[in-house]
Amino acid sequence: MRATPAPATGARVAGESRVVIHTLEGVQKRGTVRNVDLSSYAIELLLPDGGREMLDTKLIKAVFFMVPIGQPVPKPEGAPIAVTLQDGRQLKGQSPDYQPGGAGFFLYPSDQRSRAGRIYIYASAVREIS
Repeated sequence: MRATPAPATGARVAGESRVVIHTLEGVQKRGTVRNVDLSSYAIELLLPDGGREMLDTKLIKAVFFMVPIGQPVPKPEGAPIAVTLQDGRQLKGQSPDYQPGGAGFFLYPSDQRSRAGRIYIYASAVREIS
């Protein structure tokens, strides 16, 4: 079964999505999420081997929602922004929901080589936004 990007409402993403989760410790975890609330205290990641892992959102830098090969990458929407994360990584794109002081926001990345359709970035992982 192919995961397809689902619509987001606030920090909730309905349906099933293939993701790559980047932690503040520099670890990347791959798997699937279902009907995820990114603002909750933890995210359940369904692992490729059938296992499950609960990830504390306080330890997550960003969640990359991947677009399956053969499906179009979503059209970017929102205001253009450049994000510098605490570790120095820079991401550029458009954000439909960035609000100063918010817990996090979605970014539609300008660089589509990774096939990330959108990225949810936790505010605690951000050093600067311009």
